[in-house]
Amino acid sequence: MSVPLLLLLGAAFASPQPDLPGSEDPRLRAQAYRALGDAGEAASLEVLAREITHEQDPAARAAARDAMARLQLSEAQLQEALKTAEAPVARAWAAHCLGRYPGPVTVHALMEAVNDPEPSVRREVYESLGALGDRAALNALMGAASRDPSVALRAVAEQATRTLVGHDRQQSDVPTQLALLQSGTAEQQATAAAALGRAGDWRAVQPLLYAVSTGPDPLALAALTALGELGDLRAVPALARQVEEGSGSTRYHAIAALAKLGDESSVETLEDVFSDADPLARQFAARALFWMKAPDVLQRVAPLLKDPDERVRTELVLGLGSTDPGERAPLLIQAMKDPSPFLRSEAARLLEGQRDPETTDALLHALEDRDPLVRIVAAQSLAAHGEARAVAPLEKLVARTRPDEEKAAYQRALEQLQ
Repeated sequence: MSVPLLLLLGAAFASPQPDLPGSEDPRLRAQAYRALGDAGEAASLEVLAREITHEQDPAARAAARDAMARLQLSEAQLQEALKTAEAPVARAWAAHCLGRYPGPVTVHALMEAVNDPEPSVRREVYESLGALGDRAALNALMGAASRDPSVALRAVAEQATRTLVGHDRQQSDVPTQLALLQSGTAEQQATAAAALGRAGDWRAVQPLLYAVSTGPDPLALAALTALGELGDLRAVPALARQVEEGSGSTRYHAIAALAKLGDESSVETLEDVFSDADPLARQFAARALFWMKAPDVLQRVAPLLKDPDERVRTELVLGLGSTDPGERAPLLIQAMKDPSPFLRSEAARLLEGQRDPETTDALLHALEDRDPLVRIVAAQSLAAHGEARAVAPLEKLVARTRPDEEKAAYQRALEQLQ
């Protein structure tokens, strides 16, 4: 999805409409939006498009946006929506999706929409025509590049023209790859699945989902990876079922695919994995939530600080490195009590730059840690803070430490403070 469309979907112009369940509570509105998306009815497109335009709560707006992307709309339904939908968001979304369905009928439908009165729709039309690479659209794009009322959209049409002209004519032959996916050898099927993921053609979604549910492991894993790369959120419900009901590598690949797709409805599915008996599943679910930048991610992953498996706790601490330093500090202070010296030292390293009293006290206490690596990293972090209270304990460490390298590390921190 283009950045301008995301901005459009994120716009808030008025109060939420009162005709959805729980309209006074954004959490209930989000649940209602998810239910509409999961039902998959084409009629929900207009409803969700209207709600996206009016929704003011960011989390609920994301739920409505992703619910719209999960609607099981056919190519024909998208063409009809582009032509007749009343809500501009619905027409813009249809134009965006049609850019993933190569073919003359799709190109013709998009060309008919180049004069849509809504700028957001025209933007998506131009970008989709450029991405499809069909020379039949060249004159329409060149005309838009010189005549669109918006200076910004003339630039978009010009860039789309360049994209179209430079389109790779040797791209994957999707019909051939679909045929190989269905009836090729095991090796050919896996190779075809990978090629379909790279092709960006959303006609491949249903065949890939079928391969996941019926194919041998190599094919199923390749198909799961391809579904994550395609970016079509219609695959999310089936992938969520694989996470909930599957096992082993198939489940791990489904978690990875959900992380790449980034659908907000997947967050609770992934969070539920934290209570699973499989430590690798818990580890990958934590990684996925950090990857997705899930809302309230620190609150969601906090229970993993007490996970019995060190791999899971390691994933948590490493994931904290990608979050806001001010918000992650309380979890890192707790991680400095972890049984693993590696995790204690990594937590101390990530606390460098935090100057609140709790962080300073934790780092000073870490100078007494039983592991030298933890003591060295704490000394470095305190020196970076310019913490004068570290001088005395560092002098003691220099006096009593025998290994030369460790002693030199304390000496450097002390000199930096002095």
